[in-house]
Amino acid sequence: MTDEPYTISVTKQPNRSLILNLIGRNGPISRGKLARRTRLSPPTISRIVDSLIQEKLVLEVGTAEFGKYGSGRRPILLQFNSKVGYVIGADVGEIKIRAAIANLKGEIIREITAPTLPHKGRDTTIRQLTATIHQLLDEARVTPHQIKMMGLSAPSPIDRKTGTIILASTIAGWRNVPLKTIIQEEFGVPTFVENNVNMAAVGEKRYGAGQGAKNLIYVAVSTGIGVGIMIDGRLFYGTNNLAGEISHMVIEKDGWQKDYGLHGCLETFISGDEMVKWVKKSLGEGHKSIISSMVEEDLEAITAETVFVAAGQGDELAAEMVTHISRYIGVAMANLVSILDPEIVILGDDIVAAGELPLKIILGIVKKLAPTLPHIALSQLGNKAVVYGNIAMATDKAFKKLTLSSSS
Repeated sequence: MTDEPYTISVTKQPNRSLILNLIGRNGPISRGKLARRTRLSPPTISRIVDSLIQEKLVLEVGTAEFGKYGSGRRPILLQFNSKVGYVIGADVGEIKIRAAIANLKGEIIREITAPTLPHKGRDTTIRQLTATIHQLLDEARVTPHQIKMMGLSAPSPIDRKTGTIILASTIAGWRNVPLKTIIQEEFGVPTFVENNVNMAAVGEKRYGAGQGAKNLIYVAVSTGIGVGIMIDGRLFYGTNNLAGEISHMVIEKDGWQKDYGLHGCLETFISGDEMVKWVKKSLGEGHKSIISSMVEEDLEAITAETVFVAAGQGDELAAEMVTHISRYIGVAMANLVSILDPEIVILGDDIVAAGELPLKIILGIVKKLAPTLPHIALSQLGNKAVVYGNIAMATDKAFKKLTLSSSS
């Protein structure tokens, strides 16, 4: 046998890195199977594995069953030590900060939430974020030194190279915020920053409704609408990191004009502000709805989420509003399906609270207008999709860094 990796995709990897990667992705696995998969000699496999065990990167976890390997001595199985480090994911949302810590297999250990305090300014929100991460570390009994990667997200276009928040319009003062630099200086941990909807798409693919799919669209509907696109298992960002900003998609060319000058764009017809205005007007005209009791007669407390929850509980007024916006979303989804041909479209964020109503409407419109009909489903992760996406990407980056740091 020759000391060469077994596929073209890994021919440039050092042998040690290759072995660690295979154990991490395929463990528990025996030394013999590693030799067959890599075409490395048994002595080379043993030398590398012994070194990885000494460094506590790999564990021996028992022996294989007789049936799998025939008679004779049962081989010892090897497994990546997922507790060799941890990752953190944190999402700064319009209302809440959600954060979680996981081991390097992506198994969630602890999750917490805290209010964002979006109207108190940039520095207050950043202090709240850092305090939340410190609290998470304390509750998980993990030190910053044990964190191998941290993934952050926000409702904003991102300069991914510098980790800068370009503009999170729902959080006061969050324009050109160098979030990656701020958090790395605070915790001394490698950090990346991503758009929240993109991370929700990653979360659903790894842990939720998108498992097994290579091509998917995640549609977040709340106060506005955004889309995360995955092609061949990878996020699609576009030239300017603006792929998925479908609020600008023109649905009616002679429609209303939005603040930023576009006529008939999708945001005009489905925005949370428009939903709330219509509901307030209807209630003021004497229409009955459980929304009034939900907000204790304080109409200023009505949000898009309130409307979606009421629709999910069968409220006729809320259902009428959700039906209205779902028709426009259906047209937008038909356009995207025609262009991208995904395996699955996942409907997520606050609209999930409305249940099957928007799903059925969107499904019917896509079936009628698009050349093909993908599976269309509600999010399985709900409001955890974004932070779980941060965890998924952080574990991938941490493991890649760990394997690349290995040398033959």
